[in-house]
Amino acid sequence: LGALGVNAASTGAEIDDLSNRFGVSAETIQEWQYVASQLGVDVEVFNKALIRTRAAMLDLSSGKTSAATEALSALGLEMSQVDSYEEMFDGVMNALSGMEDKTLQAAYANEIFGDKIANQMLPYLNAGTEEVEKFKEEFAGMSSLTNEQVTALAKLDDTFNLLKQSIQYVGLQIARLSVRFCNPLQM
Repeated sequence: LGALGVNAASTGAEIDDLSNRFGVSAETIQEWQYVASQLGVDVEVFNKALIRTRAAMLDLSSGKTSAATEALSALGLEMSQVDSYEEMFDGVMNALSGMEDKTLQAAYANEIFGDKIANQMLPYLNAGTEEVEKFKEEFAGMSSLTNEQVTALAKLDDTFNLLKQSIQYVGLQIARLSVRFCNPLQM
């Protein structure tokens, strides 16, 4: 039961960190992770795709030119079209998923995500928006953690980490005193 609590706290902390990093709700993070896993995309790969997408969109909005911003422009995407990071990411994924030319789709994905991540994101992109929406609807019917629950679990994880570190430092102090007791000339 203790391990379950520690794992729950750790998972909550991870969701909380991603929520803060991407500027979206904890519910959105869980939804994205569920959809990605249902489509055969590793959650860590998906998180990296989020990071690359956000960076490319921010570069596009600042006028910086790169292969990624050119791909986004070719897809007809602009930061002014979105009100949130959630809309931004969904917009990029929908634009890529909706492409009929799969060779061009792969090329744009390579530019936006990088070759390795793009290759691993192909199951998501090839699934199409209908399949993604189906899994989003499935997720909506599930019991997920609220923002408040995720925040509480993240605080619990912080407490567990503090306790773990404190115990480790006490152990180090005991070891230091043991060495001193065994060999009084060394300390």
